[in-house]
Amino acid sequence: MRDKALTSAQASIACLAKVAVSRFEGNDEEGLARFAKSFKFESWVELEEFIHNAANLRDARTAQYTRLLDADIETAWEFLADSAKLETWMFPAEFEAKPGANFNFYPEGWHGKIGVFERGREIRFDAVAGGWTWFSLKPIDDRQTEFMLRDYMAPDYVVADEIRRHPDDLERDQPGGIGTHWQGVLAGWHTGTDTLQDLFRETKRNWSYDALCNLYDILIHDYHRLA
Repeated sequence: MRDKALTSAQASIACLAKVAVSRFEGNDEEGLARFAKSFKFESWVELEEFIHNAANLRDARTAQYTRLLDADIETAWEFLADSAKLETWMFPAEFEAKPGANFNFYPEGWHGKIGVFERGREIRFDAVAGGWTWFSLKPIDDRQTEFMLRDYMAPDYVVADEIRRHPDDLERDQPGGIGTHWQGVLAGWHTGTDTLQDLFRETKRNWSYDALCNLYDILIHDYHRLA
């Protein structure tokens, strides 16, 4: 029986990291740096941070990201429910934060209705084309809040031709088949959730999009091979 933990993309990359540490005996900084650069990361520290923040594939169609925000829950909520503040870490949007309200996200042309809403806690955007993206908050204390993003792909969703990385090879773009995530969307959500976290830390991570896509390509293939 396969190890169920390996169905998590996070666990897969953690296993990869263990290989690196064992290969370089945990104390060869130059070797670890070379290993990180082989995945287009500038340093081992950067790769470790990616490992910690990597998406968790809850099932074949659902990806989950968790970030600790250095903000109270009221402040964090503003960056989910206020379209102008949402744009600072995601992309331009038009919506009124209330149950059943219409939403539009640009330039993706993603639109639909707010299907779940609890002020100060959670909001779910249900796309007309199927699928949804769900933001939720949980207070840790009066200065920190846990943010969770879950993204569910509609069973019949096919990545659009204009955003494919491999225009003539759908299998490479959606290794799990129709209705599953591709490298670019996971890398995009990863960048967005990191940016949200950075807003409250007054720091800025400059991940290479290609580096993120490269690792998520490995993780997606591993997930569907083991699932």
